[in-house]
Amino acid sequence: MLDSTKRFWIIISILLSGLFINGCSTKAYYSTQIDPQITFNKQEPLTIYTDEMPSITDKKFALSLAETMVEYGFQINGFNLETKSTNCYLVFSLDTSSSQYTGSYTTYNTSTAYISGKYTSITTPNTNIYTIPIVTKKIAVSIICKDNRGKKTQVWFGYVGANIRDYDKYQQKIIKNLVGLVGKDFKGYLKVE
Repeated sequence: MLDSTKRFWIIISILLSGLFINGCSTKAYYSTQIDPQITFNKQEPLTIYTDEMPSITDKKFALSLAETMVEYGFQINGFNLETKSTNCYLVFSLDTSSSQYTGSYTTYNTSTAYISGKYTSITTPNTNIYTIPIVTKKIAVSIICKDNRGKKTQVWFGYVGANIRDYDKYQQKIIKNLVGLVGKDFKGYLKVE
């Protein structure tokens, strides 16, 4: 008979094997929207704005985003475009959230007891509860342009959510995927490794 610890590790091994067999890969969730009434041209000069007192993290993200956008052919004020006033600008927000997932599994302990002159097997269920912390990095990006009357209109919005460890490891690929979706509608997961 297997004790409960061995059973636990066998169950975990089977579950993890299933994940690998199903082609488990590192992914991030993306959701983007474009205004259907406005055509956005990536050749339209853009200015990337940060807060008045941006954090170092915001500065690094803005630089990485701008460099990636230039690589994808965007005209970014102060990077591949001489500094000037632009009709369109980009703003972003970085956030980290945490939650937890609680689950359970049952193991069965079987023991043999000598009762009334004979051996009897007794099976006792044991419910095990576990909690897994989940920390998510969230990025929200908006492109806003002024129309011919000077009214500001959001022309594109993009969001990405990734496990914090994946974000730390694959930040550049996560940003590249997001930039590749500028000007498009999309909802779903994309590989980031």
